[in-house]
Formats: sequence, C-alpha cells, structure tokens
Amino acid sequence: MAGSVVLQLDPNDANPRNSEGAFISLRSGDTPRIMFAYTRFTGGSGDDGTADIAAVYSDDGGRTWTEPEIIIPNQGTIN
Repeated sequence: MAGSVVLQLDPNDANPRNSEGAFISLRSGDTPRIMFAYTRFTGGSGDDGTADIAAVYSDDGGRTWTEPEIIIPNQGTIN
C-alpha cells in the first residue's frame, strides 16, 4: 500500500475544495481506527470561503473509508 492513493476526496458543486488535513490513529477495540480530518469548503474555493471541518474514518488500515461527516460546522462567514 505504500505509495498508493487510498482516499480521494473530489470536489463538487456543493463542495468546491478540500484542503489542510491530518490523520490520527484512534483506539477502537482491537483494531486501530484511522480518522482523517480536513477543511471542506462550501462557500467557494478561495482561501476566505466558508468551510466546515469534516472527517472520514477507516477501520481496516486505510483500505476503505466512510462517507465524509461534518465534525465542526462553519462558525462564521469566512474560513
């Protein structure tokens, strides 16, 4: 799996840009759970567009991922 793309978060009309993310390993039973949290822009693709913090999770070492969910909704008028 080294050097391969395991997750691609493509932009769309409602979500024109994704950026600035980080991975963290969470404890979840016997299998570590990986969370990837990132900035999910919703109000344009510029640096000052509105954005939420979204997350996806993997329970199999990064081979498959959940659908994105908003973990911190936009709290202002710009990012």
